[in-house]
Amino acid sequence: MMIRVPSIAAILLALAVSTTSAQVEAANEEFNVTSPLQSGIYVAGQKLPVTYVLLRESLNLHLNIYLVSVGLNYPTAIIAQIADVSEDPSNTVTIHNRTYWQHSYNYDIPQIAPSGSYKVVFQSVSVHTNTSVDITIRPYVSPTPEAPTQTTGTPVSPSTGSKLNIVPSDKPGNAAARASTGIVISTVLVCAGAFLMAL
Repeated sequence: MMIRVPSIAAILLALAVSTTSAQVEAANEEFNVTSPLQSGIYVAGQKLPVTYVLLRESLNLHLNIYLVSVGLNYPTAIIAQIADVSEDPSNTVTIHNRTYWQHSYNYDIPQIAPSGSYKVVFQSVSVHTNTSVDITIRPYVSPTPEAPTQTTGTPVSPSTGSKLNIVPSDKPGNAAARASTGIVISTVLVCAGAFLMAL
């Protein structure tokens, strides 16, 4: 009978990360899930952070990530199909003087996601194992609109105030004068209304 002994690097990493945060280690010891938090609470309409650290070379790792409802009438959502497991230098993280590769996704939880229990499932396709993180999603809360700012003073209607009764002359030569007078009167009324509104 063969007994499988985990590698020293995997044990050291598991000890290191367990002291800093509550992480979930994959059953096949290929990666650790650092986010979402086990039993974490998230809100519909907001981001669900998904982060995992690769513990060893990822050449044979094929990973899918899903959001699965538990006992709810809500379909399984794909967070990442063929998730990133690259060993790119821009994705490194150092833990106890060792370098590992870390990858993240920010999944937009739909506003219509019902409140309840969910699992974020990390499916290791090549070895046919799943690693699950239990979470709770709370209902969507619509943002409250900002209240209008209040101004001091008493509001004044533009129709309030003096009315000018101007009777144009019937003389034919005064057509331009009547048009000019109308423009001036309109301008005065607009300015007076704006002044009264500003009070």
